[in-house]
Amino acid sequence: MTLQWVGSPNYEKGREGHPPTDIVLHWIGGTLAACDAVFANPNTQVSATYGIENTTEHQYVDVANTSWNAGTHPENVVSVAIEHSADPKRPASVATINTSVNRMVTLIKTIPTLSVDRIYPHNRFFNTMCPGTLPIGVMIDRVRAILNGPNPNPPNHPPYPGLLQLGSIGPGVHNLQQELAWKFGYHIAIDGMFGTNTQA
Repeated sequence: MTLQWVGSPNYEKGREGHPPTDIVLHWIGGTLAACDAVFANPNTQVSATYGIENTTEHQYVDVANTSWNAGTHPENVVSVAIEHSADPKRPASVATINTSVNRMVTLIKTIPTLSVDRIYPHNRFFNTMCPGTLPIGVMIDRVRAILNGPNPNPPNHPPYPGLLQLGSIGPGVHNLQQELAWKFGYHIAIDGMFGTNTQA
Protein backbone atom coordinates (compact mmCIF):
# COMPACT_ATOMS: atom_id res chain seq x y z
CA MET A 1 0.00 0.00 0.00
CA THR A 2 1.40 3.40 -0.99
CA LEU A 3 0.03 6.61 0.51
CA GLN A 4 1.03 9.75 -1.36
CA TRP A 5 0.17 13.31 -0.42
CA VAL A 6 -1.34 15.03 -3.49
CA GLY A 7 -3.24 17.89 -1.88
CA SER A 8 -6.25 19.90 -3.02
CA PRO A 9 -7.06 23.61 -2.67
CA ASN A 10 -10.70 22.67 -2.08
CA TYR A 11 -11.07 22.42 1.68
CA GLU A 12 -11.87 24.38 4.81
CA LYS A 13 -9.20 24.67 7.48
CA GLY A 14 -10.29 22.87 10.64
CA ARG A 15 -13.71 21.36 11.32
CA GLU A 16 -15.46 24.26 13.09
CA GLY A 17 -14.84 22.54 16.42
CA HIS A 18 -16.42 19.22 15.35
CA PRO A 19 -14.45 15.97 15.59
CA PRO A 20 -14.64 13.59 12.62
CA THR A 21 -17.37 11.02 13.34
CA ASP A 22 -18.30 9.62 9.91
CA ILE A 23 -16.52 7.86 7.05
CA VAL A 24 -18.24 8.59 3.74
CA LEU A 25 -17.58 6.27 0.79
CA HIS A 26 -17.61 7.46 -2.83
CA TRP A 27 -16.73 6.15 -6.26
CA ILE A 28 -14.73 8.30 -8.63
CA GLY A 29 -16.69 7.52 -11.80
CA GLY A 30 -13.27 7.14 -13.40
CA THR A 31 -9.62 6.64 -12.51
CA LEU A 32 -7.46 7.99 -9.71
CA ALA A 33 -5.67 10.24 -12.21
CA ALA A 34 -9.02 11.79 -13.16
CA CYS A 35 -9.81 12.27 -9.48
CA ASP A 36 -6.47 14.03 -8.97
CA ALA A 37 -7.26 16.44 -11.79
CA VAL A 38 -10.75 17.29 -10.51
CA PHE A 39 -9.57 17.89 -6.95
CA ALA A 40 -6.60 19.99 -8.11
CA ASN A 41 -8.93 22.43 -9.87
CA PRO A 42 -10.20 25.15 -7.49
CA ASN A 43 -13.16 25.82 -9.78
CA THR A 44 -14.67 22.38 -9.11
CA GLN A 45 -15.16 23.17 -5.40
CA VAL A 46 -14.99 19.42 -4.53
CA SER A 47 -12.48 17.20 -2.79
CA ALA A 48 -12.14 14.16 -0.53
CA THR A 49 -9.72 13.07 2.14
CA TYR A 50 -8.41 10.01 0.26
CA GLY A 51 -8.57 8.47 -3.20
CA ILE A 52 -7.79 4.78 -3.80
CA GLU A 53 -6.94 2.78 -6.90
CA ASN A 54 -5.73 -0.77 -6.31
CA THR A 55 -2.89 -0.46 -3.77
CA THR A 56 -2.24 3.25 -4.39
CA GLU A 57 -3.71 5.87 -2.06
CA HIS A 58 -3.67 9.61 -2.60
CA GLN A 59 -4.44 12.03 0.21
CA TYR A 60 -5.98 15.36 -0.75
CA VAL A 61 -7.04 16.89 2.57
CA ASP A 62 -5.64 16.39 6.07
CA VAL A 63 -8.08 14.59 8.39
CA ALA A 64 -7.96 17.64 10.70
CA ASN A 65 -9.51 19.73 7.91
CA THR A 66 -12.88 19.69 6.11
CA SER A 67 -13.03 18.20 2.62
CA TRP A 68 -15.88 19.22 0.32
CA ASN A 69 -17.27 15.78 -0.40
CA ALA A 70 -20.77 15.06 0.89
CA GLY A 71 -22.84 17.79 -0.76
CA THR A 72 -23.91 19.22 2.62
CA HIS A 73 -21.81 21.42 4.86
CA PRO A 74 -22.94 19.80 8.16
CA GLU A 75 -21.78 16.39 6.90
CA ASN A 76 -18.55 17.76 5.43
CA VAL A 77 -17.36 19.04 8.80
CA VAL A 78 -17.76 15.62 10.48
CA SER A 79 -16.69 13.29 7.66
CA VAL A 80 -13.56 11.64 6.36
CA ALA A 81 -14.18 10.90 2.67
CA ILE A 82 -12.73 8.02 0.65
CA GLU A 83 -12.99 7.95 -3.16
CA HIS A 84 -12.66 4.60 -5.00
CA SER A 85 -11.52 4.04 -8.57
CA ALA A 86 -14.61 2.61 -10.30
CA ASP A 87 -17.27 3.58 -12.81
CA PRO A 88 -20.63 2.23 -14.04
CA LYS A 89 -18.91 -0.31 -16.33
CA ARG A 90 -15.96 -1.09 -14.03
CA PRO A 91 -16.50 -2.16 -10.42
CA ALA A 92 -13.86 -1.35 -7.85
CA SER A 93 -11.10 -3.97 -7.98
CA VAL A 94 -10.47 -6.43 -5.17
CA ALA A 95 -7.21 -4.59 -4.46
CA THR A 96 -9.04 -1.25 -4.23
CA ILE A 97 -11.55 -2.74 -1.78
CA ASN A 98 -8.77 -4.30 0.32
CA THR A 99 -6.83 -1.03 0.46
CA SER A 100 -9.97 0.85 1.47
CA VAL A 101 -10.81 -1.65 4.21
CA ASN A 102 -7.28 -1.31 5.60
CA ARG A 103 -7.51 2.50 5.44
CA MET A 104 -10.82 2.47 7.36
CA VAL A 105 -9.39 0.12 10.00
CA THR A 106 -6.38 2.42 10.45
CA LEU A 107 -8.61 5.50 10.69
CA ILE A 108 -10.89 3.92 13.31
CA LYS A 109 -7.93 2.66 15.34
CA THR A 110 -6.22 6.07 15.36
CA ILE A 111 -9.18 8.48 15.60
CA PRO A 112 -11.31 7.58 18.64
CA THR A 113 -14.40 9.49 17.41
CA LEU A 114 -14.68 7.31 14.28
CA SER A 115 -16.60 4.02 14.38
CA VAL A 116 -17.44 1.12 12.08
CA ASP A 117 -21.08 1.92 12.86
CA ARG A 118 -20.73 5.28 11.11
CA ILE A 119 -19.48 4.24 7.68
CA TYR A 120 -21.95 5.58 5.11
CA PRO A 121 -22.49 5.76 1.34
CA HIS A 122 -22.41 9.22 -0.21
CA ASN A 123 -26.03 8.90 -1.34
CA ARG A 124 -27.17 8.89 2.28
CA PHE A 125 -26.50 12.65 2.32
CA PHE A 126 -27.00 13.73 -1.29
CA ASN A 127 -29.17 12.58 -4.22
CA THR A 128 -26.53 10.84 -6.34
CA MET A 129 -25.63 7.47 -7.87
CA CYS A 130 -22.40 7.59 -5.86
CA PRO A 131 -21.04 5.17 -4.60
CA GLY A 132 -22.57 3.05 -7.35
CA THR A 133 -21.60 -0.63 -7.25
CA LEU A 134 -19.24 -0.32 -4.28
CA PRO A 135 -20.00 -3.34 -2.00
CA ILE A 136 -20.39 -1.23 1.12
CA GLY A 137 -22.06 -3.88 3.28
CA VAL A 138 -19.26 -6.34 2.62
CA MET A 139 -16.63 -3.67 3.28
CA ILE A 140 -18.22 -2.70 6.60
CA ASP A 141 -18.40 -6.38 7.61
CA ARG A 142 -14.71 -6.81 6.84
CA VAL A 143 -13.74 -3.69 8.80
CA ARG A 144 -15.80 -4.93 11.74
CA ALA A 145 -14.25 -8.40 11.55
CA ILE A 146 -10.70 -7.01 11.54
CA LEU A 147 -11.42 -4.67 14.45
CA ASN A 148 -13.12 -7.44 16.47
CA GLY A 149 -10.46 -10.06 15.72
CA PRO A 150 -11.09 -13.63 14.54
CA ASN A 151 -14.39 -15.26 15.45
CA PRO A 152 -13.61 -18.33 17.62
CA ASN A 153 -16.93 -19.94 16.61
CA PRO A 154 -17.54 -19.21 12.92
CA PRO A 155 -20.87 -20.47 11.56
CA ASN A 156 -20.75 -23.77 9.65
CA HIS A 157 -22.90 -22.39 6.84
CA PRO A 158 -22.74 -18.65 6.19
CA PRO A 159 -26.04 -17.12 5.04
CA TYR A 160 -26.67 -16.76 1.31
CA PRO A 161 -24.75 -13.62 0.33
CA GLY A 162 -26.88 -12.46 -2.60
CA LEU A 163 -25.52 -11.84 -6.09
CA LEU A 164 -21.86 -12.71 -6.48
CA GLN A 165 -20.01 -10.74 -9.12
CA LEU A 166 -16.64 -9.22 -9.97
CA GLY A 167 -15.54 -7.28 -6.87
CA SER A 168 -17.62 -9.31 -4.39
CA ILE A 169 -15.80 -10.34 -1.21
CA GLY A 170 -16.72 -12.64 1.62
CA PRO A 171 -17.77 -16.15 2.67
CA GLY A 172 -20.14 -16.57 -0.29
CA VAL A 173 -17.25 -16.06 -2.71
CA HIS A 174 -15.10 -18.42 -0.64
CA ASN A 175 -17.78 -21.13 -0.89
CA LEU A 176 -18.13 -20.57 -4.65
CA GLN A 177 -14.36 -20.87 -5.12
CA GLN A 178 -14.30 -24.10 -3.10
CA GLU A 179 -17.01 -25.57 -5.33
CA LEU A 180 -15.17 -24.48 -8.48
CA ALA A 181 -11.87 -25.92 -7.26
CA TRP A 182 -12.97 -29.08 -5.47
CA LYS A 183 -15.98 -30.18 -7.51
CA PHE A 184 -15.03 -28.96 -10.95
CA GLY A 185 -11.21 -28.94 -10.79
CA TYR A 186 -10.58 -25.29 -11.61
CA HIS A 187 -7.18 -24.01 -10.47
CA ILE A 188 -8.10 -20.80 -8.63
CA ALA A 189 -7.17 -19.24 -5.31
CA ILE A 190 -9.72 -19.82 -2.55
CA ASP A 191 -9.36 -16.38 -0.98
CA GLY A 192 -12.92 -15.06 -0.75
CA MET A 193 -12.26 -12.35 -3.35
CA PHE A 194 -14.15 -12.46 -6.67
CA GLY A 195 -11.47 -11.35 -9.10
CA THR A 196 -10.93 -11.95 -12.81
CA ASN A 197 -9.71 -15.55 -12.27
CA THR A 198 -12.91 -16.49 -10.44
CA GLN A 199 -14.95 -14.74 -13.12
CA ALA A 200 -13.14 -16.69 -15.87
